[in-house]
Amino acid sequence: GDIGKGILSIYLVRFLNIDNLLISTIAGLVVICGHDWSLFLGFKGGKGIATTFGVVFALNPTISILALVIWGVVLVTTRYVSLSSIFAVISIFIFTILFKQPYEYIIFSAIILVLGIFNHKDNIKRLRSGNERKIGEKIEIKK
Repeated sequence: GDIGKGILSIYLVRFLNIDNLLISTIAGLVVICGHDWSLFLGFKGGKGIATTFGVVFALNPTISILALVIWGVVLVTTRYVSLSSIFAVISIFIFTILFKQPYEYIIFSAIILVLGIFNHKDNIKRLRSGNERKIGEKIEIKK
């Protein structure tokens, strides 16, 4: 769902025959922000990582696959989804620079880096305090 939403936003721009990277990145940012702060959910939403992966995949499959590999490696080694997501958005930004992408894409990746970290601010606090839950960790239910 969320990945598809990101891919669809870019493919829709292409379907409309708009061959402009700035318009594509703006469309991607709009769909990511729409996911993060949905009008239909009282301006609440998700953290936007899956939608971001979809947008990045449609814009540059190589960078998205590399970021997904980093996400997976961090997840397997730490079992923290939030930390994996943060590393993924950092890697997207780094890869856009390393692969000498157009400035529109570098600016887009800088914005999604800021959004990704901002949306994980509570997770970062829990990571720092040692209270962030790991995948597979049992939740203690207080009676």
